[in-house]
Amino acid sequence: MDDRCRHFLEETALEIRKDVVRMVSLARSERSALALSLVDVLVYLYWKVLRTFPADPGNPLRDRFVLSDGLGGPALYAVLAAKGFFSRDELWSFSRLGAVLQGMPSPGRTPGVDAPGGPPGQGLGIALGMVMALGKRRCDGAFSASGMSGEETASCVPAVFCCMNLEELREGCVWDAARVAARDDALGGLRVLANSPGWNGKTESCRDEEMERFASRFRDLGWKVTVGDGHDFASLEEGFAALSAPERKDGTAVSSVRGAPCGVPGVLFLRTRYGKGVSAEENRDVASEGRPVFSRPRLDSALRELERRGGGSGTTPQEESAPEDASFRTDGFHSSGKEEFL
Repeated sequence: MDDRCRHFLEETALEIRKDVVRMVSLARSERSALALSLVDVLVYLYWKVLRTFPADPGNPLRDRFVLSDGLGGPALYAVLAAKGFFSRDELWSFSRLGAVLQGMPSPGRTPGVDAPGGPPGQGLGIALGMVMALGKRRCDGAFSASGMSGEETASCVPAVFCCMNLEELREGCVWDAARVAARDDALGGLRVLANSPGWNGKTESCRDEEMERFASRFRDLGWKVTVGDGHDFASLEEGFAALSAPERKDGTAVSSVRGAPCGVPGVLFLRTRYGKGVSAEENRDVASEGRPVFSRPRLDSALRELERRGGGSGTTPQEESAPEDASFRTDGFHSSGKEEFL
């Protein structure tokens, strides 16, 4: 990954984190820690991997993304707003009655959301159903066009990604879906991102042991397994490249292109930190503390820290005298046209 690309992704992730802490603060929500751990993963996924159509969210050629753990919804919403699926102003009504952005992701209500956030572990079954349905549509010629070669047709088949939290892998329904996905090469287009966040160094070794047990179980079922750092874009690039390389059950390569539903399904385990980017969230002792919401003082402190990490002035972008709700609308997200090299 070249420096310009990495710098753009880091800047984008910084702005997304600022929007996440603003929206959860306005909503008086407790859902900041998991969302902040997912920001880098979602930024890389949406800017470098997924084929999306913000002006046409229902385009049948779009890649599908399932966020199984709906508690990460604030990060997904901030990313979708930055990509242009809806106005950034919608973020400030997060979790309010009748708002476009509900507490849990809701397809049909929110542009860009393909699946609902629901009970733990349900996302993999939903993603598996999507792969099956897309495979049937491919067999029926839904993605082909006159004059297209076989490889061109295969490249049009949407990919399906499912992002899960490590705790969800304790649910039996996950392994029921994993067994079905491993039985048929036609279901090999399924890709799982297993987020393994930790609060601090005290818990990471324990979580690594649990992650390795789950990884071994996936391998035993015939899945391709790889591990990466969910906060390092170079590591994410390597992990997604390994995940997307088509492969048969016997380990041999498949002659295929991006998105073709063949080979074995894959899972990418990602080590992350709860509350990444905000030290008060990253390092708090969850055994002795509750789950405080982002009050105004905590919000200002978090924004100042994020500004410092991004080389900013260390001050919040809003004026102190502005009304609280209006203060969140004064510094818009600017991509500055820097996406041409991605």
